[in-house]
Amino acid sequence: MLIATILVAAFFVYVYSLKRQPYLLLWTVGWAALSLHYLARFVEQWTSVAPMQVALEQWLAAVAGLIFLLGAQLYAQQKPWFAAIGAAAALMLVWAVTNNFTWFRVPAAIPTALACRRFCRLGGVAARAHLASRRE
Repeated sequence: MLIATILVAAFFVYVYSLKRQPYLLLWTVGWAALSLHYLARFVEQWTSVAPMQVALEQWLAAVAGLIFLLGAQLYAQQKPWFAAIGAAAALMLVWAVTNNFTWFRVPAAIPTALACRRFCRLGGVAARAHLASRRE
């Protein structure tokens, strides 16, 4: 997955250099964040895993989804939710850090629910992009 996400990020860098659209820049940043998420997982095989490293890895995956959502909003020419997405990113960072330093315990059902929400969020991004492409 690491190599695939790096290649997709490189592809979006190339497309952005040709078209210079803001949504392409956001999708490039989203793929780069997802690549860093997989890079952190890849490095975990050979190093000792620190709680901050795991927190950063989880946060990068969450932020990538939020950046994709923001890019889809720009692509669909809708008003972007800068404040809400920034607040969600900050909340996810606080949750990832406090969870991985075990400052509070999270029941096993909550990560499953968060994973389901991630898939729903990415499905929403895809739906927005699809509806926007139908308008053109």
